[in-house]
Amino acid sequence: MSTYNLNLWFQATKPKTLLAGIAPVILGTGLSFNYTNTILPIVAIVTILCTVFLQIGTNLVNDYFDFLTGIDNKFRLGPQRMSISGAIAPAHIKTGFLISFILSFLLGIYLMNIGGLPIIIIGLTSIVFAYIYTGGPFPLSHYPLGELLAFIFFGPIAVWGTFYLQTKVISPIPILIGAGQGLTAAVIMSVNNLRDSINDKKHRKNTLFVLLGEKRGRKVSLIFIIGTMLIPIFHYLIFSKNVIILLNAFVPLLFYKTWLEILNAPITSELNLTLGKAGLFSFVYSVIYSLTLIIVS
Repeated sequence: MSTYNLNLWFQATKPKTLLAGIAPVILGTGLSFNYTNTILPIVAIVTILCTVFLQIGTNLVNDYFDFLTGIDNKFRLGPQRMSISGAIAPAHIKTGFLISFILSFLLGIYLMNIGGLPIIIIGLTSIVFAYIYTGGPFPLSHYPLGELLAFIFFGPIAVWGTFYLQTKVISPIPILIGAGQGLTAAVIMSVNNLRDSINDKKHRKNTLFVLLGEKRGRKVSLIFIIGTMLIPIFHYLIFSKNVIILLNAFVPLLFYKTWLEILNAPITSELNLTLGKAGLFSFVYSVIYSLTLIIVS
């Protein structure tokens, strides 16, 4: 057991997932530049750091509570978790997520001071849901809510909050394009739940894949992907009228091999690679969308 091994702690944070948390901040910042032709760099940096610590805390909560409930076991197909492997003591993982949430909250005080009540509500709600998703007496991850919560918190809420911090403008546009970003997060969650569906079913963890079955669950994942293509089209038709925005509708085509894997690949540890590609898609989608918004500003 190596509590002070920095490499193990780095692995415990699940660094590949952190891009999904940064992505909506990038998109919201790009949209704010589209509105004001300027960016508040300190606010952007603090927003990213706050989001990263929140995501790390969420990942450590998952590590800790899935060990306590017995969901993590030798049949798990996902990457090694520290509690079940014994690499880091569960008590220290608990300390880790508490520190992560505290750091996120302290950074959030700065953002709440800038954004006022809307950001206070978003910040406190995000911390609460980051914990109760896997922790507490009624963990939300045990119900078919994962994709929905990923969509909401990594999509409209995160993009709108970032945009509001930068501009103090209340607009429906960050909700719309945030929906596209949220759908990329739902894709990530659906791949995660596909990979874990066999083990989840054994432990009565009723994710969307367990509820719908494998074939229907895979089709729902495809619907999420199609949705990420439709959002830029709606953005163009309703708000922009600049054809450059339509380029974002083609971004999912860059990852067509990943979508084929979601539809057809067997449930093995190889889906971890698919999960990583889905995370990369979420990040690329936000970067390209942001660039198009900056170009047309």
